[in-house]
Amino acid sequence: MKKNILLTFLLVSLLSFSAFSQVKLSLKFSPLLSSSRVEFISDTLSISNDGVNPRLSLGLIVDKPITDTYSFSTGLVYLPKGFSVITAGKNGSSYNVSESYSLQYLQIPLTFKLFTNEVHPGLKIYFQIGGGLEVLLHDEPAEETNEIVEDFNFFDASVILGGGVEYKQGSSTILYGGFSYQRGLINIINETIRLESELEARNTVVSLDFGIKF
Repeated sequence: MKKNILLTFLLVSLLSFSAFSQVKLSLKFSPLLSSSRVEFISDTLSISNDGVNPRLSLGLIVDKPITDTYSFSTGLVYLPKGFSVITAGKNGSSYNVSESYSLQYLQIPLTFKLFTNEVHPGLKIYFQIGGGLEVLLHDEPAEETNEIVEDFNFFDASVILGGGVEYKQGSSTILYGGFSYQRGLINIINETIRLESELEARNTVVSLDFGIKF
């Protein structure tokens, strides 16, 4: 119920913003690498991040120009992430298990884009800063056995930093490419099983961003 209410609010807010403002719309796709910053304190077990997970994000971005040099940027982004950990025993134990989970979020970015003057005819450099609010749509383990996470939090928030270039093609079409770094702020784990102390994990996403603006 909470997910449905929040999703409805995000959709209505975005449609209202688009309908009553002079905005530019763009389609964006982003190959990304997702990893987790894991914290776990125990005398018998060690739990740590087990590498990065490649994913592909897609989104509809809405840019509201404020001046010629900066704009407010929001939208709706399908943002898949991976959560992989390795659990090992301490004090000479041979216990060693790797686990992976697939997480799918709907993100609404709330950022500002700052633009330089043209460094070449039609070409500008931009810098992006802000945050993102995310709702968990779906989660599942890669395997049915050896689960340590029973439930993930339905909400997450991230700091977003990025940059890139925009190239104007014709009178209204703009192509852009860049990169972004997203640092999760909220513990994504709500409930675990078979653990003697609290497990905390926060997402980190690094992506290449490509899009076309109309």
